[in-house]
Amino acid sequence: MSRPSLHAISIGDRFGKLVVICIGLKRNHNKGASLCICDCGQQKLVQNAYLSGGRTKSCGCLSVDVARARMITHGESHTAREYAVWKEMRQRCGNPLAKSFADYGGRGITVCDRWQVYQNFLLDMGRCQIGLSINRINNDGNYEPGNCHWATNEDQANNRRSTRWFEWNGHKRNISQWGRLFGIRKSLMRYHLVERGRSIPQAAIALGVELI
Repeated sequence: MSRPSLHAISIGDRFGKLVVICIGLKRNHNKGASLCICDCGQQKLVQNAYLSGGRTKSCGCLSVDVARARMITHGESHTAREYAVWKEMRQRCGNPLAKSFADYGGRGITVCDRWQVYQNFLLDMGRCQIGLSINRINNDGNYEPGNCHWATNEDQANNRRSTRWFEWNGHKRNISQWGRLFGIRKSLMRYHLVERGRSIPQAAIALGVELI
């Protein structure tokens, strides 16, 4: 939608994060003002000249977001873990020469427009704690807010397409999880479930484990 002129502001027009909900109001003895609702939920009375001129684009939260981004990235080193994760994420999704491109960009996984900017990525994801890495909740989904979180290595492994899952009595677990439940090392569980092709009850009998 093209930006409305000063004399054509209507209910429903959008200016940045603001949407006009009432027109023809006064502000500072000026009738040319409109009541707007911001994407964050706050309402703000704004002079029409400021809206159409692009001077006001939010209730004020946009300035807060920008200030926060500057604050958390002030002095940010390109050796920081979050920056390295962000850079590698964009490489494997957008660079055909990247080693892992075939498993990401090659099968349609992309990085959303918002996360093309490092500050936005850091604002949405926050700092990465030691021992965690970025993980997509939907393994076939993109890198974007709502589908990514910092996860443990086990979470990452459980989310891989190659992970084998085995069900019994309404429970679905992978080899490592069944092994921990039985108190059996992973390699031995793999031998019974994968190499011998046994079911969970059959593996339990072979291992002398009682199923509850």
